[in-house]
Amino acid sequence: MHAFHGQLVAIVQANAQPGELRLTATGKGLKPATLTLKAGPAAQ
Repeated sequence: MHAFHGQLVAIVQANAQPGELRLTATGKGLKPATLTLKAGPAAQ
């Protein structure tokens, strides 16, 4: 994916099981950054 004016949008979808989702972004000349999200059970 490519950034647009320094911004990037990522669309993620959890499966049926709750848990953690980790998204790591890296870039040339930048330190890596990680975002951790907690996904709950799917709504009924």
